[in-house]
Parts: sequence; structure tokens; C-alpha cells
Amino acid sequence: MMKPNWTHNQSLNNKEVLALFSPHVSKLLHLILDEGFILTLVGGSVRDYFFNGAFSKDLDFEISISESISEQKWKERLKALGNHLKARDEYHLEFLSYSIMRISWTKEEAHEEFELAPARIEKFPTDSTIGHSDMEVSLLSSATYKETFARRDFTLNALAMEFQKKDNELFIKFIDPFNGLVDLHNKILNPCSENFSKDPVRFCRAIRFALKFNLEFSNELIKQFDSFNLLKLTTFYFFKEGLKVEFFLFCEAFFRLINKSDIALNADILALRFLTRFKDNKHKFQSALDILFYLLYQDEHILNTSEIEHFAKTAKLKVSLIKTHLNFKEVLLEMTELDFDSILSEIKEMSFEEYLNFEHRDVLKSFHHYFWKKGGSECLHHLETMNSRFVKVICKYSDIFPQDLLGKSLAQEMIQSNKIPSAYRKEAPYYCHLKALASA
Repeated sequence: MMKPNWTHNQSLNNKEVLALFSPHVSKLLHLILDEGFILTLVGGSVRDYFFNGAFSKDLDFEISISESISEQKWKERLKALGNHLKARDEYHLEFLSYSIMRISWTKEEAHEEFELAPARIEKFPTDSTIGHSDMEVSLLSSATYKETFARRDFTLNALAMEFQKKDNELFIKFIDPFNGLVDLHNKILNPCSENFSKDPVRFCRAIRFALKFNLEFSNELIKQFDSFNLLKLTTFYFFKEGLKVEFFLFCEAFFRLINKSDIALNADILALRFLTRFKDNKHKFQSALDILFYLLYQDEHILNTSEIEHFAKTAKLKVSLIKTHLNFKEVLLEMTELDFDSILSEIKEMSFEEYLNFEHRDVLKSFHHYFWKKGGSECLHHLETMNSRFVKVICKYSDIFPQDLLGKSLAQEMIQSNKIPSAYRKEAPYYCHLKALASA
């Protein structure tokens, strides 16, 4: 539904736009507009409208008024609006930094995320090593969109729709101060201002958007890559942005750009360069834990334990998981070669003393132990699209060896009758379980 012929400040069809909102969102819009505010829907939701003809559920509005007042008075007026909305039973309101308000619905089945952020401008320090929040912010009650949208990252994220009421009539205008719609149509990723490289997270966002929407970097964006300093880029944002697209493709593009532009980089992230060994991997992971399980259970032996441990530490995951699941992987590899029908045939006539020397005794016991007692069951849904061979083994043997083993009464009888030496009593439940399966 691309409309590249639209122009800045073009009026929109009110009914067409409002029909894209749910009734509870429309009601909230009118409620705020009736208080004399101007609301401007901006960012990803508007961008997505031009991609697929619908707004995303993440609705970010810039809030302003037509007159210019002091920052303190503006904050007070915003707080009064927030308290007014909060007093209504239907809304839950959360005050965030920079006088941002996040609104949700308490009673209705609402899935949208509604956020109000006052128009603002940002000033960055001259120091080249800057973090994501290292800036001075000024909140403005009234300003031009070119002023306030300059703080945004890309022109395609500076597309907006302005909602305003005059004489009780609703007016909606399309806002595009940086010709972002043209860039969107030409599939070009273009920064909004020369301050783009001040925020290290935007380096990751540039890669993420290029991959997600198949966009090319503009010449201006390529120039700005040379100005990035990523010493204060945190692993939190590295994973947050990378997990929104194909993670290993993100890593490959990330480190390729790091090398090309010779960018200073946080040491913890630099040590994740080994992730680029996974070439052309199209897996879309949902979490860092998904990636950890992939690193542990993928068939290729291209990582060592210390590299996997570094990944876990930087992703804030339990390193203790690694040893457990590497052991479980070895168990699964061995079990892929088992012929269980032959095992049952052997067990059928086997005494307990003979079972103690049975070559597959340890691996069968280990599978039950790791799967049911050491968290092996947690990896099953992670592996469904990663290693079908292991999934088949797990599904098969988790049915064969349920959490509650068969033959409990026989095992108890053998233990009580002192037929089993105390050192081997833990083997009795597995022996009796197999005996019960063989006799079934």
C-alpha cells in the first residue's frame, strides 16, 4: 500500500484512518484531543501502515499544544492530563522518564500499547564515547516537526499522522519533514540528522532495519558509520536489536561493518565475534536462551566451551546450564544409534547381575536423569526447528522413559528382600522398568 506521491502536510481521509484503530483507541484519542492537545502518531506504526496498510499494535504519539509555554508549565499540564486519565477506572497509566505516559486498558480486551511522549529536542556532549542515554533533553510544548523529529533515527521512522480538533471537527494530516516516504519507496535507509551516530544503539538499529526490510544504506548513513564509537554499547542492546531479525545474519553484518569502519567496540561484544562462524543461518530466535540451546545442540562442532560460556555470561544466562546440556547432548548422540527393540529382547531374559554389565545401562539411565531431573525437557521446544534428529530421539525416549517409571513395586520388593547390594539400589527402578516394558 505504498503511496510515495503523498506530500508533507497532506490531509488524510479521517474515516479511513480512524477505521484502522480499535474503538477503545479511538475513544482515548478523542478524550485527549478534547482537552486541547495535538496528538501525532509517529514511528514504526506509521511506517508499517505504508508497508501493509495497517497500524502496528505499538502506538507512539507525540503530544503537543498550539502555544509555547515554559518547560515547567508544560510538565505540569502533562501531569494533570495523566492524573485525569488515571482517575478514570478504564485506564492504567504509568509515568516514565521525560514525562512519557504509557497507557493501557484495565477492563477491555485491548492489545495495543499506547504511549504519549512530549515533543523534545536532544543535545549530546562533545565526548566521543557516548552511551544510549548520555544526552540533555528539553521538552517543548510547541515546535516544528523538523525540530523535534530530528532526534529520530531514520527518515522512514519520522513519518507521522497529526490528529487535531478544531471547532469540534477532527483533522488528520500526513507529516513527512525529511521525505521519508520517498526513502521508503526507494528502499533507502537514511538518517534524520548529523546526530545519528551519537547514539551507539542506532548502529545496531541500522543493521536490523536493513535486514528486516531489505534496505540499502544511504551515502549519508555510510559516512556516519565512521563516526560511531561503540565502547558504551551494552550487550543488552546488542541482543535486543539482533533478536528482532535473523540473529546470525545480524552478527555477520555487525562485525563486517565494525571491520570496514574500524569502530571502537565494547570488549564483551567484540569477544562475540565467533558468532560469525555461523554462515547464512536463517533461524529467527525468540530469545538469547534459544540461541544458547542452538549453540549447545547444533551438529557442527565449531565452538568451544569457553566461547559458549562467554555467550551465556554476556546474555545474562546461567553458565551452569552449559555443562548439563553438553552432557545431555552426548547422551542423545549415543542414543541415536540405539536399537531399542533389540535392547528389550536382551533385557527380557536378563538377571539383575547381568544388567549391571549391560553396555547401554548408563546411557538409558542418563537420559531419564537429564531429561526429567536436570532440565532436559526445557530444550525440546527450542530444538524443534534446530535439530530434528535430537527431537526424534527425545520424543521417542521420553515416552519410553516417563518421569514415573514402571515396575516400582518389583523394585521395592527386590530392595526389601536384600537381593540388591546397597551400592546398586538406584539401578533397580531402571531394571524393573525395562523388564516391565519387555514383558508388555
